[in-house]
Amino acid sequence: MKALKACIIHIEEVLGVLLLIAFVGLTIVNVFLRYTFRFIMPWAEELILFFFLWSVLVGAINGYRKDTHVAIDFVYDKFPKPVKKAVTIFNEVIIFALNAYMAYLAWVLISNVGVKSTNVLRMSYVYVNASLLVCFVGLTLFGFPRLYRAFTGKLSVKTINEELREIERKEAEEKEAQEQTGSGKGE
Repeated sequence: MKALKACIIHIEEVLGVLLLIAFVGLTIVNVFLRYTFRFIMPWAEELILFFFLWSVLVGAINGYRKDTHVAIDFVYDKFPKPVKKAVTIFNEVIIFALNAYMAYLAWVLISNVGVKSTNVLRMSYVYVNASLLVCFVGLTLFGFPRLYRAFTGKLSVKTINEELREIERKEAEEKEAQEQTGSGKGE
């Protein structure tokens, strides 16, 4: 029961991993067949692209949820704390608005697909374009708590320099602890 609950809570991670395994596995099989038997599965290429697209966009949701996307923070580091908070709020509002607008555009795209389908599998482009809708709806939904934390000052934005200083501090503490335990053994 706990495993099922964990899977539901982290559905974007589970789905992303499954899609990643599917497209890597299918790619390996297709390459093996091509170079060993000079045979390819014509439908595999479409599925690989489909799985890749979905895994990347689901991964974007996971990255946004965990706040692991890369940011260029050279200028941000120079700001005083009140300005950093204002910039963070502005940034989160813009990202939220863009994600919501992109979700709307994805819906419009899906609505206008019609009967268009892929060449080999004849799979409707609704399934392909639905990845955009799922991604941007997910990003928008995870944007609500981020907006709340930004406005309440609870959204901690660690810059790369702050993270590097924290890593260096931890390494120094570990080295110091090892030296203390190492000197205690010799006595």
